[in-house]
Amino acid sequence: MSTKKVQSIVSADMIHKSNGVTRLWRNAFWSPLFAQYCLPHRKVNGSVWEIKNENITLKTASGYEIPYGAYPRLFLSYVTLQIIKTGAPVVSLGKTQNQFLKMLGLGSDGKTIQRFNLQALNLFRSTVEVEINPETRTRATERNGTFLEWIHISDSCNFWEDNEENKKKWLGELQVNNNFFDFIRSSEGLPFNFHRYASLTKSSMAMDLYIWLPYRLYILQQQRHYSVSLQFPLLQKQFDPNSSLSVRDFKIKFLNCLSMVMPHYTDFYDNVKLSEDGKHLVLTKPKKSVETVLKKDNESL
Repeated sequence: MSTKKVQSIVSADMIHKSNGVTRLWRNAFWSPLFAQYCLPHRKVNGSVWEIKNENITLKTASGYEIPYGAYPRLFLSYVTLQIIKTGAPVVSLGKTQNQFLKMLGLGSDGKTIQRFNLQALNLFRSTVEVEINPETRTRATERNGTFLEWIHISDSCNFWEDNEENKKKWLGELQVNNNFFDFIRSSEGLPFNFHRYASLTKSSMAMDLYIWLPYRLYILQQQRHYSVSLQFPLLQKQFDPNSSLSVRDFKIKFLNCLSMVMPHYTDFYDNVKLSEDGKHLVLTKPKKSVETVLKKDNESL
């Protein structure tokens, strides 16, 4: 298929500055499963959120509110990378809540704290159902002979406790659910730059694409195919299901978000193109090792 480069993607002067992340997370990793997992971008009605691609179906269910937006993405990525880095089911959340929010690149004003606490609570109240296509399963994904299970992230979602003076004390750690811990540890992590990821919080779709794009190129690099052509209706089902946007409007939104991400992946400019008819996003196999590029970027800040 003849292709042309997406001009809006390759503007070299579009590199976004950090939004205040004070700690640079070196050797950060993201679970391959969650490179395919997108939470809603906005508040949704109902108790179940589902996304699908050719290999996996992921459902988020909650008796309260489905987590959405940038905050649960930040929290999930932080918990995931800490599990992979430390190999421990207890995740440190800093000495104070303000310190923890700074590590995530967030402010500590009352509005931010209120929104973050609510979305974190929604995340821990939720369960994730993972269904893997048997044709694409691997030894790493096989769990007790089944490919369907529900996973809680944490059994406890209390960040504070009352001390003897009836004052709130920041607990400073999170006890991860054993099933979630085992699931994350069952596969190798994908390197990513948490500092750059946290700079994209103004667009939760851009955050998703920052993780998804190198993962998709990495998978392509392991295959015999030179390229893959992705239809925008299918991309919409993966990244913005149940959206009221037309395919045309979703495509515009998607490419705008991609234009925020590509300056962080300059090595892959030539591997992300739009088909001549404008109906497909075409990814081609990078010449450079994706894993090597990600590791170098991981350690660059």
